[in-house]
Amino acid sequence: MTTESCGQLLKSSRDQAGRSLASIAKELKINHELLERFEAGQFNFSELDVHQQGYLKNYVQLLGLDWQEVIKKLGGSKAARAGINRTQHRTLRSLVLTQQIRRGALIAAVVVGVGGIIFVATQLFVGPDLTITSPQTTELRSNSRQLEVIGKTSPGSDVLINDTPVAVGLEGEFKQNVLLSSGVNRVEITAINSLSRTATRELVVVVTAKTSN
Repeated sequence: MTTESCGQLLKSSRDQAGRSLASIAKELKINHELLERFEAGQFNFSELDVHQQGYLKNYVQLLGLDWQEVIKKLGGSKAARAGINRTQHRTLRSLVLTQQIRRGALIAAVVVGVGGIIFVATQLFVGPDLTITSPQTTELRSNSRQLEVIGKTSPGSDVLINDTPVAVGLEGEFKQNVLLSSGVNRVEITAINSLSRTATRELVVVVTAKTSN
């Protein structure tokens, strides 16, 4: 499948669903022009950054299409997955390097004291804190295909939800809307500190609502 035929598939599926680009852009919080590029086939999948790949995945799933089948036809399942992973890993390495530079200055100032030793030991052997404040249960039913995930992690840590990086505040707070499919959804939230120690939480959400036009 070429990107042009992928775009035609997206447009025809959207037309069949009776959806407008404007309504989908608003629901997914995606730039209208980016959706137009997807439908026009004006993109190279391997050159999309991790956020753009996430937007494309959300758009495909919103239209009820099989994401794995789409990326398989775009260039082979293994190659497509590898492209996603390489992009994500490059992004994470860049984020981790930035965090390490900031941490290095802080560690240099305090490492001579007990506080510095404890800090380094915590980073080396203990994963970051990760608390999910909303939803408050790990298993729930919903009639909405949008799930708002709110939580907090250790300051300086990165957060991914279903392998997609999300914005984290200076105090470690984060909030992200996650697009769900009808049926059973598993939402994995992972925090990664500057030394690649991780903490993970998983939510199971059963969506009973049908897609609305």
